This record gives sequence, C-alpha cells and structure tokens, in this order.
Amino acid sequence: MKIWLRTWSKIELDEIANSLLVIGVLNAECFSCHKIGIPKESKRCPNCGANFKYVGFRKKVSSQEIEYFFHQGFTSLDFEDFLKEFKRNKAKKIFDAS
Repeated sequence: MKIWLRTWSKIELDEIANSLLVIGVLNAECFSCHKIGIPKESKRCPNCGANFKYVGFRKKVSSQEIEYFFHQGFTSLDFEDFLKEFKRNKAKKIFDAS
C-alpha cells in the first residue's frame, strides 16, 4: 500500500519562490508576483508568466488533493516550512547588508 509522507529535500529557496503556486480555500496565488485569483489548475501565472512547478497549501490538505496536484505534474511542499525559511533568509540578507 502506498501512502503520502513528507520527506526532506535540500533545494534552493529562490527556485521554489519563483515557481510556487499557493493554494487557498477558493483560489490560488502566485508566490513570485503575488497575483491572487488564479485558478488552482493553472500551470503558468497570467500576470508574471512564472511556470508553476511547486504547490503549497494555506489550508489543511487531504491526500486526494496532493494526489490530484501530483498527477498534474506539481511537487507538493509544506508551505509553512517554506515560508518560515524564506522569511528567515530574507531577514538574514537585510542584516548582512547593513
């Protein structure tokens, strides 16, 4: 029996940030340009043209939703984990520039 489990991978934050579709309750957002109201099935941002490879969820997600996006060619990630590291990295850059 196959199930979905979260695993750890080392990956560049900028790669994710530039190709992340953030799924909300009703629609989605491009993380790169923050365009909201994007259909959840979109492969490309209609505003900035970013190609979506990753999908993160602002809500609790079911295995059926993960399965759906997997079959659409997306890599699912824990949005909270990503956002925490993204903000930490951004703050580090600001303080290193001072």
